[in-house]
Amino acid sequence: MKLFIAFGKFVFLSALGIVLLSPTDSFAKKNKRSQIARISTDGAMVYKSPSFDAPMVASLARGKKVRVSRKLYGPFYKVRLRQGRFGYISDIDVKIKGKLLPQDRIRKKQLLTHANATIFRPIFARTYIGVTGASVNYAEAFADFSGSSSITMIGGKYSQPFGLSDGVFGIDFNFLYSMGTPELYNEISFYDYPADGFVIIADLQLVFSLANFWLRKMSLYIGAGPHMTYSDVTVVQNVSDGAGGKSPAEIPVQEARLGVSFTLGYAWRMGPFVLKIEPKYYVDKLSYFGFQGGLQFEF
Repeated sequence: MKLFIAFGKFVFLSALGIVLLSPTDSFAKKNKRSQIARISTDGAMVYKSPSFDAPMVASLARGKKVRVSRKLYGPFYKVRLRQGRFGYISDIDVKIKGKLLPQDRIRKKQLLTHANATIFRPIFARTYIGVTGASVNYAEAFADFSGSSSITMIGGKYSQPFGLSDGVFGIDFNFLYSMGTPELYNEISFYDYPADGFVIIADLQLVFSLANFWLRKMSLYIGAGPHMTYSDVTVVQNVSDGAGGKSPAEIPVQEARLGVSFTLGYAWRMGPFVLKIEPKYYVDKLSYFGFQGGLQFEF
């Protein structure tokens, strides 16, 4: 009887040990295949396969915690994006938790960082700032007058990566200031007194790369987003002088309007610089076209 009880206790404790240890063993096996890491660069690109020529499937923000493989696939780790969805991320874009690298590997990473930044990384994976210029066929309408004229504008341009869902996007901010007064205002100004003032156009666009060429040095992209136009122009018109006659008087014409702008652009990276050419279409209370070009440097 005692032998039977002892045998029963042995079976029970063995079964209990298996139940308690199995999840731990499973977890240990899982940890042998993966590890915790943090994204160490802005707009880290995730690729469909372990190649810089592979399609991009996501962009991850700096500081995001992810689980990556312990195994390296060339210069890539396999990264888990969400349940059942994986991609590949460059080893220079992640910092492994608690991992100290030998000096030769650190040096290799520094070399790869430079190579990836100047050759392999797509244009929209970096942050740029620079100058821009545009020719805009500006249109205006008020009272019983409407017209349009071409104006030259200069300003600044800022671009940075932006992760949204599983796509790879960028954000572009443009600020343009007119070099002179649009000629259309002279049509309503008194002949001997030309109009005087300026126009500002600012837009914020979400851009998406349609295709990359030549080791990702060139990109064709589209963009859309809100824009604001502000005009402050003084015209001179003949107004009643209160004595039955008319005399010239300055009339301020100020207006702010909101709308949407669209872009089909082309970018060409040259080392730390990127040249952008962007035909644009503006829609607010009127619609008009523009042609914008910019030169930016990596920021």
